[in-house]
Amino acid sequence: MIIENLRDIQNLLSDHFNSTGDLVDEPDMAEFDFEGWDNLVWQSEDYRRAHLEHIEVKGNDGVVRLGIIHCCIFPHFHSDAPIWGFDVVAGQKKITGCFYDFSPTVDANHAMVNWFANATGNLSWAKTRVLPEWATNIFSSHIVAAGNVKEEAECGQIFDMVEEGVSYYINHVGKYNNTVSSSKDEQNKYCFWQKQNPHVTKSLESSLGLSDKQAERFVEKCLFPEVE
Repeated sequence: MIIENLRDIQNLLSDHFNSTGDLVDEPDMAEFDFEGWDNLVWQSEDYRRAHLEHIEVKGNDGVVRLGIIHCCIFPHFHSDAPIWGFDVVAGQKKITGCFYDFSPTVDANHAMVNWFANATGNLSWAKTRVLPEWATNIFSSHIVAAGNVKEEAECGQIFDMVEEGVSYYINHVGKYNNTVSSSKDEQNKYCFWQKQNPHVTKSLESSLGLSDKQAERFVEKCLFPEVE
């Protein structure tokens, strides 16, 4: 059920991006064409970059032992909209971590951030995760950080939360284009602090067999690329 839930979320997100944006061929991604590891990037008039990463690691018996989804939607630089971010890591029997946020760029009280606060504020989780310092530098105070998710109701709650949130974000983010001269510094700050998470490279090394240099290149150039 857990792995199927992640596949449903992956399909949900890719359907939204396919219907609203165009696939982008990023040359730096070519190095990371591994079985069980999918990376797709879209762009549209409404959003600058939507990256969806889906990992499934199988055991020797062919059964999926680990599932990961990472997704970020970045607004255009002339927008004051927040960054849409979702990460989930799961084994066969439980989701060990689920993180979801509308992270502010230039306006901590942006209307979209306030919508997110209202949409997720009444959700409850069996276990909440404490955020490290690097995360508190960029995420909103409304971030969903849940762990040890194994009940069907909580898994369904994650799907419903993402389904509502991505639909709202994609339908509204374009309304805030041309609202600021540039949010590039704030978006680069988001990427910088995300790259301070030591677990990302370690996870890529352990789950996919990447070398430390490969993992660093992927995080730097593909996962959270800063723009000059």
